Amino acid sequence: MLNLPKLLPAALALTLGSSLVSGQVLLAFWDFNDDDRPNSGGANESFDPDGGEQAASANLLFNSGDSASGNAFQITDNGTTLNDVFNDPPAAGNAVQLGHGARWNNGTMTISFDATSVSDPLGLSFAANLIDSNGPPNFQASYSLDGGESYDDLGGVESFPSGWDIVTIDFGTVLSGAAEASVRLTFSGASQVWSTGHAVRLDNIALTAIPEPRVYAALFGLLALGFVVWRRRR
Repeated sequence: MLNLPKLLPAALALTLGSSLVSGQVLLAFWDFNDDDRPNSGGANESFDPDGGEQAASANLLFNSGDSASGNAFQITDNGTTLNDVFNDPPAAGNAVQLGHGARWNNGTMTISFDATSVSDPLGLSFAANLIDSNGPPNFQASYSLDGGESYDDLGGVESFPSGWDIVTIDFGTVLSGAAEASVRLTFSGASQVWSTGHAVRLDNIALTAIPEPRVYAALFGLLALGFVVWRRRR
């Protein structure tokens, strides 16, 4: 016979131990705080994750549309604590700055990872700050199931916020179970190139799995049933 009161701590551990923010499970995270690489034109700037359950398989890659300028890609110390779900307490350190505006038109930010063991919906969130309207101001989210050989757009073109704010993109379950999953942002909308101040800054990039409501319903149902049984036996 099941001893439901004894199952309660295990159920609580399953719910709380695997949760992060609003029940999310952190798969990979980048905060750039320990990175001091020199400025570059933004061609193939690759980052390993700073943490997360899929850190061993994940990679973040920035690739500018035009890498002629040596300062189009910078690590700046003007970061934020927004969306810092990795550090406790949150740390405002470095951020990525994509400058020289139009040099990033058709440039990309790509995250590749192994989602074989992931069955829940996937989300991408990050802090962004468009410090100039030619930053570039817009992005298109897309995804790939074949290691980046082909991409499908997710929704339409979106805009970066002016001033630090959190951007969240819900990919649903389309990537769940894919061994060569990729998500990509393609930048657009900038009309000038001459200044490094024509830039957008990105920080605290998090790839998360979001347990579906039915999972919580089952857990809370078990907790409620166990509590009733416990009260009746007292």
